[in-house]
This record gives sequence, structure tokens and C-alpha cells, in this order.
Amino acid sequence: NGNNPWDIHIHNENFYERVFRHGSVGLGESYMDGWWDCERLEEFFYRLIPLEPEKIVKKNLKLISYYLTSALFNRSSKSRAFVIGERHYDIGNVVFRYMLDKRMIYSCAYWQDAKNLDEAQEAKLDLICRKLYFKPGKRVLDIGCGWGGFLKYAVEKYDIIGVGITVSKEQAEYASEICKGLPIEIRLQDYRDLNEKFDYIVSVG
Repeated sequence: NGNNPWDIHIHNENFYERVFRHGSVGLGESYMDGWWDCERLEEFFYRLIPLEPEKIVKKNLKLISYYLTSALFNRSSKSRAFVIGERHYDIGNVVFRYMLDKRMIYSCAYWQDAKNLDEAQEAKLDLICRKLYFKPGKRVLDIGCGWGGFLKYAVEKYDIIGVGITVSKEQAEYASEICKGLPIEIRLQDYRDLNEKFDYIVSVG
């Protein structure tokens, strides 16, 4: 909250815990959520990066103690995972049908050469499949499979075998329905309960 144009200004006191828990991701996402701002972001990062803050934290016993406490009481624990699924996703699929593409893909699209959302999402799905060099008959795990759109696409276009997991009951039911008859298994399951082998693992965010 300083007066320099590169000083950050905190608007939400939860900022500190979020950055401590999630590092650079927490810093970026808290900025997007309006928890802090800065007049000259480029000047802020120009001064921050050479300090190597992660190394400083590792040498600070007080901060390490706080980190361990945070880990013990992690809000992303298995016990909370299904609560998040219920509150965020199990609110009825109608609203998601209106806001998403025809495949119900709930992540950013790839708009190069695309004319609409459906094309942009399909381009993104194909890009992922090509980057992973999917081979026919291989077993693919999709962590956070949502409404099953990615696995359905991958099976139809790349002839893989899919396993999708989600913590949302409504997502699992919808995905199971649209993937019926395909070599895809949809599970209502937390990823930390998995103990099996796959040829590829995907988590689209």
C-alpha cells in the first residue's frame, strides 16, 4: 500500500494466505479477482522476480511453520471436494447449457481460425489430443472430466479408451448419458482415491 507506482495495494486480506498457499498462481488469480492492484505491474514484477521470493520463504522458519499449518488444514481436502462439486456444479445443467458450447466444455477455447464457440472448443480439444500424441486403444484418464465432452471427442476422433472422474453428481450423470455405448467410464470420484495405471492423464483447465 505504498505510494510508488509499482507498490501493490491490497483490497482483500485473504490475499496473503492465497499467495502463500498457491504461489505465483495465487498471485495472478487474486489479481484477476480484484484482491489487489498495482498502477505499474511491469515495474512491480521487474523488482519482484530478482528477489526470488520462493527461496526467501524456504529459509524463513516462521513461514515454513505457517505453511505446514496451512497444509494440515487444506481447504482443498478430500472432505471438501464433493462439497465444492455440489455448490458449484450441481445447480442444474440448464444454466451451463446456455453459457457453454454444444459439448459443454467448461474451460477456455482456442479461437485461432474459429468462427464460433463450438469451433473454438473443438479446436482446443483437438490441440490437446495432438499434443499428447494419442494412440488408438490407449487408456486415458480425464481428471475433472466435467460433462464428458473431452473424452467423447477423443474417443470419436482418436479411438482411445476413456475414464473420467468428477466430484459433481450432475456432471457424472450427464457425462454417462452422452457417452453411453462408447468405451468411456465416468466415475463420481476424487482423484486422490485412484490407484491404477493409465497411458495418458489429462486435466483440462
